[in-house]
Amino acid sequence: MEDGSPAAAAGLKGPTRAVRIGVFGQVRLGVGGDLITEIDGKPVETRDALTRTVEQKKPGDKLDLTVWRAGRSRKVTVTLGSAAEVL
Repeated sequence: MEDGSPAAAAGLKGPTRAVRIGVFGQVRLGVGGDLITEIDGKPVETRDALTRTVEQKKPGDKLDLTVWRAGRSRKVTVTLGSAAEVL
C-alpha cells in the first residue's frame, strides 16, 4: 500500500509479507493485512469486485468497506483520490 494513498489515509492495512506460489514460484502473493469482505454493503464475490466498483466512481466519492482484520470485522470509509495523486 502506498504511503499517502486514500487507502492508507483511511487506515487500511496492506500485506505484511509475501509468499511465492505456483509450480516455479512465479506468482508473488501478499499475505496478512486487511481482507475486504464488503463494498458499499455488498459482499465481495469476485477477485475484481473492488476494481469494478472503483471504475464506476470518480475522485472524491466515498466507498464504505467492511474488512476482516485480526479476527474481527471493521467498517472503513475510503475517499477516492485521482490516479495523478498516486503517481
